[in-house]
Amino acid sequence: MFLGLDPTLFNVLYFLSIWVVSSFVLLLSAKLLGAKGGFIGAMFASLLGSIVFYFFRGNFLFSLAASLIWLLVLRFSFDVGWIRALLISMVAYVFAWLVSLLLGVPMLP
Repeated sequence: MFLGLDPTLFNVLYFLSIWVVSSFVLLLSAKLLGAKGGFIGAMFASLLGSIVFYFFRGNFLFSLAASLIWLLVLRFSFDVGWIRALLISMVAYVFAWLVSLLLGVPMLP
């Protein structure tokens, strides 16, 4: 028990806080690269990306498939092309890494 919270409630709050931070990082990356979309779209993209990488983990081909699906999610979430989706994902990864170092919040995949 942490802070007197039920473990299930704590896990839900923990997930939600990581999800919000990841979504903000993704939105910041997209906006820096001139993409369209808002915070709700970033939340959708970060949640869907986490689900995709959860189910497509394991070998190299699954990781490659997950990466392509992730770029597709970014394309439709922020109305960008393949190159800009790739740039958004790379910038978001760097920002997420920095945030995880500064705040001690783990990154969602």
